[in-house]
Amino acid sequence: MQVEDLDPAHFDMNSGWATRMAGYLPGIGTPIKRYFSKYESASTSIDAIIDSLKAGQEQLKRDNITLADDQKAMRALTIKLEQRSSSAN
Repeated sequence: MQVEDLDPAHFDMNSGWATRMAGYLPGIGTPIKRYFSKYESASTSIDAIIDSLKAGQEQLKRDNITLADDQKAMRALTIKLEQRSSSAN
């Protein structure tokens, strides 16, 4: 939801007379200043999401390596079982 709130298409950048006058008051600012202030406060959340996604990507890579090794071991075991089964007959 934070990312959607940062979409500039949903943010009114036009400043009318009242907005321009309010922009001179401390703490209120212009629409563009408010947008970037909102972006800065959300950037820590975005950075945390990116870090989490990178960690998840690394975990998936390790899991894929483990699964590939397990698959090779299972194939080797299957071949041994088939050989023993055919020699027993």
